[in-house]
Amino acid sequence: MSKHVALILLLGLFSLSLEAASPKAPSSDIFGTWSFSFANPGVGQGGRSSDQKYAGLWVGTFSSENGPKGDITYDLSKDNKGQWRGTVNFKYRNQPEEHKANLQSIQIVGGKLKANIIDMPGYKGGPREARVEGQFQGDKLEGSLTISPKGSTDITNTWTWKTTKSSAAKPGR
Repeated sequence: MSKHVALILLLGLFSLSLEAASPKAPSSDIFGTWSFSFANPGVGQGGRSSDQKYAGLWVGTFSSENGPKGDITYDLSKDNKGQWRGTVNFKYRNQPEEHKANLQSIQIVGGKLKANIIDMPGYKGGPREARVEGQFQGDKLEGSLTISPKGSTDITNTWTWKTTKSSAAKPGR
């Protein structure tokens, strides 16, 4: 009989240890005690909550080596799976249209932003793509955007840009 009691106690402890390792919501056992488990916040693309300081609207200006200048806005957010999402809006100072592109393969690691633009708008000379690289410094985000013909490694233009995190609500676009 003592072997059965020992086996039952062993199974009970094993069951409790499995429950404590589970990422489910806390539950109570028959004794009214609570068990908690902690999920690893480092899942996904830099899933730490401190990364949220990079989310938001970053507004500023750009200039290019080939002459055009304009206004630029990055809108960065993190979805519920910890994946970064973003868009870039820009407007050349000498043109009325505003252009918008989705950021792809966004990485924010160690205060550095890297992303791709698969279809770079705003040019009538054929399809283009771009590589975005930037550095966060407090409420500032500065970097470069290199533009290439689609499928080519030849760089046809480079923009440098400087933005500041906006405290205002997102404007309707």
